[in-house]
Amino acid sequence: MDLELKNATKKYDDDIVVNDLSLTIKTKTTFGLLGPNGAGKSTIIKILIGLTDLNSGEICFSNYSFKKDINIIKRLIGVVPQNRNLIFDQSVYENLYFQGMLYGVKSEKLKNRISYLIDYFNLTDKKKSLVSTLSGGNQQKVLILRALIHDPEFLIMDEPTVGLDPHSRRDIWKLIERLKTKYTILLATQYMDEADTLCDEVGILNNGGLIKQGTPTALKKSFSEREYGTIFEIKTNDISQNKQILDLVKQLSTDISLSFKESGDSIIIYASISYFTIIVQQILNYKIKMIHIHEATLEDVFIHLTGKKIMEVQL
Repeated sequence: MDLELKNATKKYDDDIVVNDLSLTIKTKTTFGLLGPNGAGKSTIIKILIGLTDLNSGEICFSNYSFKKDINIIKRLIGVVPQNRNLIFDQSVYENLYFQGMLYGVKSEKLKNRISYLIDYFNLTDKKKSLVSTLSGGNQQKVLILRALIHDPEFLIMDEPTVGLDPHSRRDIWKLIERLKTKYTILLATQYMDEADTLCDEVGILNNGGLIKQGTPTALKKSFSEREYGTIFEIKTNDISQNKQILDLVKQLSTDISLSFKESGDSIIIYASISYFTIIVQQILNYKIKMIHIHEATLEDVFIHLTGKKIMEVQL
């Protein structure tokens, strides 16, 4: 019961926001949807939950077509929105019961389902509590629980840990790890460590198109092999010196294997760790504020492909 997007295109007037997108999310895998603002993530989610239509292309899930069978598909999908649109002056139980009734779940079955999920999410002692009295982490659990009330097959999670403290964020991660064995999950997230930890595959979008897809491990490995393995990030106390340092690095690249670029106020050098001493010796005469050295991360892959840092994406 894979989800398949085939040449999906969405336009608003002359603005193409999803551009001939094709990808497959395999059954019971967790697929991370990554990309800067304006890349098309929100539009894809709107299409998948039936809030807008494609101009061209096709989407299929479980042998159903989104064009012909959208009402059937909606019952197979659970949605965790980015905003906590819960009913805050009602209890946890009342929120869940109301959602189940909207999906037409029969009363006795619904009561059993709520009891099962509340226990599964370790919220039994919060069953009668008003949602407004819960912590942010527990509110997020209720939001996820609500998406599961009608026992869907496919779960869409839009930024499920945004705004949470580190402890609550880790709790939600543990919960998603448990859900991965039961559901096909589409996870849209701004956190690269979250995608790296939770996702079986990720797709990186830019300008409405899919520019890279693969497992986090494979993407990092491919990037490291292509970009010489180690990332040196250099910051100076005087940004006006960056051009001089870039000229030096350019000269150095004729003698040793490396590549480089300017990213914001930083100079990024990709080279083997064995060249560390050579690189440092070349820039010692400049006012260096920081040299940060690390192996390739998913965020490095993201920056390389989209040209934007995560913080820049959010501004």
